[in-house]
Amino acid sequence: MNSGGDVNNNNKNNQFGVVPALEMPMRPALTLHDHYAYTDLVEAYLDCRRRKRNKRSAVAFESRFERNLEILRDEVNSGRYAIGRSNVFVVTHPKPREVWAAGFRDRIVHHLVFRDIAPWYESGFIEDSFSCIKGRGTLAARLRAERFARRATENWSRPAWALQVDIANFFVSIDRPVLWDVLRTDIGETSLTARLVRQIVFHDPTAAAVNTTPQLSSLVPPHKSLWHCRPGCGLPIGNLTSQFFSNVYLDALDKFAKHVLGVRHYVRYVDDILIFSRDRARLFAWRDALDEWLRDNRAMHLHPAKSRVVSADAGLNFVGGVILPWRTYPRRMTVDAARRAFLTVAGHPLSAGALESATSYLGTMRAGMASFGLRRALCRSVAPFLSADSGMTKIYN
Repeated sequence: MNSGGDVNNNNKNNQFGVVPALEMPMRPALTLHDHYAYTDLVEAYLDCRRRKRNKRSAVAFESRFERNLEILRDEVNSGRYAIGRSNVFVVTHPKPREVWAAGFRDRIVHHLVFRDIAPWYESGFIEDSFSCIKGRGTLAARLRAERFARRATENWSRPAWALQVDIANFFVSIDRPVLWDVLRTDIGETSLTARLVRQIVFHDPTAAAVNTTPQLSSLVPPHKSLWHCRPGCGLPIGNLTSQFFSNVYLDALDKFAKHVLGVRHYVRYVDDILIFSRDRARLFAWRDALDEWLRDNRAMHLHPAKSRVVSADAGLNFVGGVILPWRTYPRRMTVDAARRAFLTVAGHPLSAGALESATSYLGTMRAGMASFGLRRALCRSVAPFLSADSGMTKIYN
């Protein structure tokens, strides 16, 4: 498998207008566990339950959590730990897709290995990659994109162009042997952590999985389903490790773009990439170079229908917002979904689930977007039953 820096020879690089690869600073060696203490399991458990405490599996585990953690620790340290079955369900917004939910004890193990290796990896990621990194969520990604748009256009005073691409069928196309090759280069194969990572990477979540929404399964296109992906490919959407591994998998692509192609204004959130430049032709060359790197190194390709070069002020749909000069609005799909959520609240004002969903949309639209008027209209639509705060960021009984 080639590294990002040698995917093309120098003559080929020159036709894309690229710059020589830069020397990357050396990082200290990664020290991994060969044995986990009970406190390690407790910390992973606390991370895991932070947003899952009311789930049935979390409640069942917590009823005897000390004993359950001791059993899990002993299984992990002795090598007897085996990944359990997953639940899979289909969500239809913004489009039909599968979400895989690992068992609660398996999620604790995910947090266990994540705590072990994520800080080291994150210290080497470029600053322009986002998702599953503390402080680098959708808002941070969108703000970085807005900043780069202003830089490229000199505060919207000069014309510039934007290349927007995403990777076709990203999670179901991740090649697990290739992913493991990337990981083991850094973490080795002999430590307990490395053995757990390998087990997670090569686990087939479809084995003995429980499909909780079989009536919706036909809505998911086969090329986007783990049930139909190529042998040895695919990571389950919904697992912490899948999100983290996706960043590791594309880290070399980020560095190829930044340090070999010389792209200055580059932002990636999972598989969505946004690049700004005043040279339109160069953007097309960069698109072809990124596509070739992915084909040669990751057995992937850019989505042909979602790769476009447009004017930077044309309205860029990126991580839930539409970026325009001096302002960003919620995208139409988010607005429509928020209106449906508030209609549900109006019909069921005492439903905690409906209230939570509607409030989450208020928070999403508030984050760095021009949306006060819309949020006020939504809150007023349920005013006979519920109250809202002055900033229109929350509704409550």
